Amino acid sequence: MSLASRCLPPAALAAVLAITASVATAQVPVVVQGFECRGDDPAWRLDATRASATYSIVGPRGKREVVFRGSLQSLASLAPPAVVWRGDTTHLPRETLVVTLREEACRPAAAEAPALTHRAVLSLKAGEALTGCCSVRMGPPAPPAPGRRTP
Repeated sequence: MSLASRCLPPAALAAVLAITASVATAQVPVVVQGFECRGDDPAWRLDATRASATYSIVGPRGKREVVFRGSLQSLASLAPPAVVWRGDTTHLPRETLVVTLREEACRPAAAEAPALTHRAVLSLKAGEALTGCCSVRMGPPAPPAPGRRTP
C-alpha cells in the first residue's frame, strides 16, 4: 500500500489522480501525422505523411503511381480546421501536388463505404481539381531534429 493511499481518503486520492492525469494529457499536443484520401471519377488515392505522399490514379492507360516529397501545414485556427499538403515529384518531369483537407463528414461514392472525417480537394495541374474523402492520422509532434533547439 502506497503512502498516498494510506494518508488520503479515497475521494481525495481519486481527485489527485484525476488532476494528475488531466495535466499529463494536457501537456501532450496532438497534431496531424498524415492522411489517406480516395476519390472517384476518375478513381484516385493519396496516402500522405508529414514529408511524403504517394498518389495513385487509374486511367485509360492503367494505374499510375507517383511519389512526392513535401510538407504538411495544419490550419487549426480555421473553423472548421483544415490541412494543406504541398510537394513535388521525386522524378522528372517535375509535378507539384497540392491537396487541401477540410474537417467535414464525407461519404465516398461507394455505398458500403463508411463516412470519413475530411473532404479533400486535390490539384496536380492548373485548371484541374479532384475531390474525395479522407481519414486523418493524429499523434504527438515529431521530436526536433538533432542539433536543433526548440523555441
